[in-house]
Amino acid sequence: MSCNRQNPICVLKFGSSVLRSVDDLPGAVHEIYGEWRRGNRIIAVVSALGSTTDELLAQAKGFEEEPNPRNLAKLLATGESTCAALLALALERAGVPSRLVGPAEIGLISEGGHLDAHPVELDVAALGRELDRAPVLILPGFIGHRRDGDLTLFGRGGSDLTAIFVAGRLRRDFDQVRCVLVKDVDGLFEWDPAGSAASPPRCFERISYGDALELSGDVVQHKAIRLARESGMGFEVGSVASLAASQGGHRKIALSPTRVGSETSIMSQQPAQRFTRLRVGIAGHGTVGAGVLQHLLAASEEFEVTGVLVRDLEKHRLSWDASPKAAEDTFDRLFTDDGDEFFARPIDVFVELTGGLSPAKAWIECALDRGLDVVSANKALLAKHGNELQFVARNRHANLLYSAAVGGAAPLLETAARLSGEPVRGFEAILNATSNHVLESMSRGASLEQSVRAAQDSGFAEADPSLDLDGTDACQKTELLAREVFGADVILRWGTTAAIQDVTGELLEEARAAQGSVRLVASCHLEEDPENLAPKRAFACLHPVLLPSGHPLCHLTGAGAAIAFDLQGRDSNRVVVTGSGAGRWPTAQAVVSDLFELRHAPLRQVAVPLPANR
Repeated sequence: MSCNRQNPICVLKFGSSVLRSVDDLPGAVHEIYGEWRRGNRIIAVVSALGSTTDELLAQAKGFEEEPNPRNLAKLLATGESTCAALLALALERAGVPSRLVGPAEIGLISEGGHLDAHPVELDVAALGRELDRAPVLILPGFIGHRRDGDLTLFGRGGSDLTAIFVAGRLRRDFDQVRCVLVKDVDGLFEWDPAGSAASPPRCFERISYGDALELSGDVVQHKAIRLARESGMGFEVGSVASLAASQGGHRKIALSPTRVGSETSIMSQQPAQRFTRLRVGIAGHGTVGAGVLQHLLAASEEFEVTGVLVRDLEKHRLSWDASPKAAEDTFDRLFTDDGDEFFARPIDVFVELTGGLSPAKAWIECALDRGLDVVSANKALLAKHGNELQFVARNRHANLLYSAAVGGAAPLLETAARLSGEPVRGFEAILNATSNHVLESMSRGASLEQSVRAAQDSGFAEADPSLDLDGTDACQKTELLAREVFGADVILRWGTTAAIQDVTGELLEEARAAQGSVRLVASCHLEEDPENLAPKRAFACLHPVLLPSGHPLCHLTGAGAAIAFDLQGRDSNRVVVTGSGAGRWPTAQAVVSDLFELRHAPLRQVAVPLPANR
């Protein structure tokens, strides 16, 4: 994603209490992805996983009771570096463009001893350049470098210190910077909510620096609070669930994170609440459906999968048995090939991942008629019947979400929706991963037939790739994007729809000579309308284009998807979004993120008194 410097920056710190093991990394990915698709740039500061630091310290003391501080610092720093690298791999699998950076790369300079130093300098320009290269940066917390090159640690709570220091320095050069310390509690409480008091403590809605220093330093170290006060950097403290409350809209829940700053402290007036799990029924257990199911089963505190509807039980039983974590009785409990029996189960949200028009349309209509929310990745159905289905959804007070239908994990539809109120003149987009693979292979001299076979062997082309090769897939996605940015009633007039079969050897040779690339590009622009009539009218076309090396979409490869919006009247008149547009995990990530949006919708909350010893 080419970074627009107007995009807000969110520094998210994930501590050891929430990243207890590798099994907790998907939760961090969900939170990071949610911030990205809301248009933010993210710096994820991470601690070591769980008890890693204590285990490393014990190993060191097995050799010497008082280890050399310089050597010990290097050993303990591997905990944060390992966690950061694992998170980078998890984000890569999910299709989120990210970069792993270290303190030395962004000029994070420290002073003091090897084991209890403090940060003093940050190369904000270098950090800005890294954000221009990727919208998500992963930074190991707790670690700095002295001017002599020695590695140092920031002591207990050092990752909080890293996050607040980085956010404070960024705020000098960037307009919108937010810092959130993600903990295993919903905020800062008047006393430890895990204690044995007769009644639960109240949570602060906001708290002053001074009052925060009066609390125990177990949740946020006092040195981090003092640093925030010195720099005037306000920050938030909350759990992954409570962070949703600060986003507004569908993500509002009962308790917001605590805001720490210079304002007078006030207690939250919201009662403590628990939330029922969202009951999800899934139709389809193919490449994407299996990924979504795996995500939901892992997030059992948030979701309850009540059924999986498939056409061939035995076929899916074989693939289920191949899953190393599959419980023996789970398949028989969840899977069915009986639609009536499936819809008779308790379901809050119906997830349609079967593709095609039938029976998907009938199933979605059935779900909406019952007032169920629907999440789908079916671009063919939505392009043809999307407005009709949205009408049904509105009449039944239900939601129809389909972020995964265009661009996989790349938030193309979300960006289009955010820009719908701005003077967007049009957009250019690369929307089909199969065409990318085929054209890359052809540019290296392979024939069309050879390139298609190679894409199929790599898993990026269907057994019948005709809808990808003839441009149908890209045209359907273009229609969905046009409706999102120009309005659901936009009148779309199609011009040329040439496809991959029309690519000539001369065009490929010309691209090689110009160090550019040939891509199947969809373009859609508003037509001149002096009288500003409604609905808007737009002209669209799709054809292979030679993109010069300086074009923002030129270097997209593989399974990527990208879009460049053309805006009138902005200092920077082009907004570019790129990401992984195909494959199990990127598409599943977009589906699950839609489910998280619904999970935290206000109507989902059910008040349940908390136990006194919480």
